[in-house]
Amino acid sequence: MHKPPDDFNAEADRIIAAIWAGEKGVIEGLYDLHREKFLQWAGRRFLALPSDLEEAWQEAIVIFYERVRSGRQKRLKCTVKTFLFAIGYKWLKKQEFKKRRFVFLDKMDGVIDYVEFEFFDPYEEEKLKMKTAMKKLSSKCQELLDKRHYRGFTIEELSEEYATSKNSMSAMLSQCLKKLMDSLGENE
Repeated sequence: MHKPPDDFNAEADRIIAAIWAGEKGVIEGLYDLHREKFLQWAGRRFLALPSDLEEAWQEAIVIFYERVRSGRQKRLKCTVKTFLFAIGYKWLKKQEFKKRRFVFLDKMDGVIDYVEFEFFDPYEEEKLKMKTAMKKLSSKCQELLDKRHYRGFTIEELSEEYATSKNSMSAMLSQCLKKLMDSLGENE
């Protein structure tokens, strides 16, 4: 197996050490250095407002900074640019799921340039089963599962909204999922 040279990620190590040491200007420099490339790259992959792409880049920078300052990110197995792009990409995908506002565009194995929607849905039968099973649940379970698994709420967000502990919310979600699975088993 090919082993990368020892200084493969010296630049990333230097940047992380500078952020950890609190050097001024490092984050601003990173922000400016890769911003335009990220906006172009993300703009080719998502149909999103420029402000959404800009927000994704800002989030990527903040998340990277916070990870380094907290000590959770001490080394990288890729370049800083790649790491920042991955954070921005994940943030956009999460927002896409939450808001259903973006359309993901990408090349798959260099063959597909644009993802087109087809009238045939290969999961139509499964969706119908899921819809039937969901209707059998209480309105509270329907709401909890919808918020957690469709809208992407975290357990912390749900706990806060329903004024309950994270453990209680986790238990409620588990009970609702068990009821859903039981109901899905009945439909087969």
